[in-house]
Amino acid sequence: MRGQGRVFRPRVRGHQTGVWWLDYSVGGRRHRESTHLIRKSDALELLRQRIGDRRSGKLVGQPDRVTLHRVRELAERQYTLDGRRSLVRCKQAWEHLEKFFGAEARVVSLTSVRRDAYAEHRLAEGAARSTVNYELAVLRRGERLGVEKGLLATSLSYRLPQVRNARVGFFEEGDFAALLVELADDVRPVIRFLRLTGWRKNEALGLTWDQVDWDGEVIRLNSSQTKGGDARVFPFGLAPELKDLLKAQWGARDGLFVFHRSGKPVRTFRTAWKAACK
Repeated sequence: MRGQGRVFRPRVRGHQTGVWWLDYSVGGRRHRESTHLIRKSDALELLRQRIGDRRSGKLVGQPDRVTLHRVRELAERQYTLDGRRSLVRCKQAWEHLEKFFGAEARVVSLTSVRRDAYAEHRLAEGAARSTVNYELAVLRRGERLGVEKGLLATSLSYRLPQVRNARVGFFEEGDFAALLVELADDVRPVIRFLRLTGWRKNEALGLTWDQVDWDGEVIRLNSSQTKGGDARVFPFGLAPELKDLLKAQWGARDGLFVFHRSGKPVRTFRTAWKAACK
């Protein structure tokens, strides 16, 4: 109806798309955005909601003008503020996204169909599915920040490609015991610790005795030591085997590091690991 806005399906290369768009004006300003919906009734309901939110001041900004590069700036700034160590990887993901979609692409135009095309393109380039998942998750995080900052009206929900290269091949108890026999004395405690805690290798190798709280029976990891940037506490008092392992390391301590080679921190054990596995 005139004055109430409209819903429409745009044409792309001569073909009408299946997704409905909104076109309405509030306070003399025109707004257009994708609903990401394929049912007209749902699109009309969203149109009424958008007009109401605009008039009440609940929704501000110009979502239809927000570019991919704008949400990239939001995401990278937030990574910096949070002190995340994965900022470099985040930037690499945005480079791939901007290369495919274009830095000035409107975020509201990045429909599920276009995201699927991006996933197919990256997989064809040889990227792992987990990598493509990460890149699309980075895009989704940027959109959500846009919603939080009032730049976007909504964030699109979409499915990520199924990961088929997930880690497999966990050790059975017998196999693990056989492996321990083949490991060098300075590596064996590290491998046992990793199996008992599920920590990443670098988290274990960087562990120092001041992070082991004997009174509270917990191990503390600082936020700067974890991949996700979140501090972590592990209650070893509830794990007798782990507690015994730490006591044995304490008895053989030589310097600051829990795991060491003649007082020096263990940097790597790749060669010893491969030999033992063989």
